[in-house]
Amino acid sequence: TSYERINHVVPNTISVQGKAYINGIKKINLKQKVNVAPAFRFYSVYNNFLHSPDPSIYTILVLLPVYLKNSLYILKRINVYIKKYNPSKIRIWIKPHPTMKNKAIKKLTKNLSINCEIVTGDIVASLSKANILVGSMTTTCLEAMGLGIPVIVLEQPYGLFGLLTMPKGIPQNFWKHCSSAEDIFDAIDYFRSKAENFQDTRNYIRENYFEQVTKDSIEKFLELK
Repeated sequence: TSYERINHVVPNTISVQGKAYINGIKKINLKQKVNVAPAFRFYSVYNNFLHSPDPSIYTILVLLPVYLKNSLYILKRINVYIKKYNPSKIRIWIKPHPTMKNKAIKKLTKNLSINCEIVTGDIVASLSKANILVGSMTTTCLEAMGLGIPVIVLEQPYGLFGLLTMPKGIPQNFWKHCSSAEDIFDAIDYFRSKAENFQDTRNYIRENYFEQVTKDSIEKFLELK
């Protein structure tokens, strides 16, 4: 805010990872200096990512949030989906939050369907085999769309007061916001039956939300040129 800027409790310059974020900060304080930095963390978006899901089975990758209650909430709804619809040729990969301890993971996954499997390791490797991503409050949802993978964003009922992180400028045909089990069922069915090519939307997300890491962009960010 302008009050924070006057009292020197915010940086003189704020760097964002894509140009689409600039207006959001300027909306709060028009005088705040904002620049675009290379999206160092999201190397996969521009790094010859190969999306090659198994054509014989539909793979849903579920990213669990940091809060245990919210993880339980998500998994219960996934289990309801499996029990109610008994979907064929489908597998669900569960990826726990990196900070989650083994004891918590065992508690969360002890009653999972046989369709579900815990996956670990590099998130990009999992995304390369996933048909769809289910997540919440994570920049990986945006990263997945930058890779051409549709996303279901789940509302978290505990602790975050319905906060939604998806930028408003992204077309709703590429992601769905779900707050109930029925919403999740409908969204999965929507994307399973969708034959649409998301290439244009993917390119739009990459261009606006992920500044490419290049020698030129790094030198510009470091003010070496």
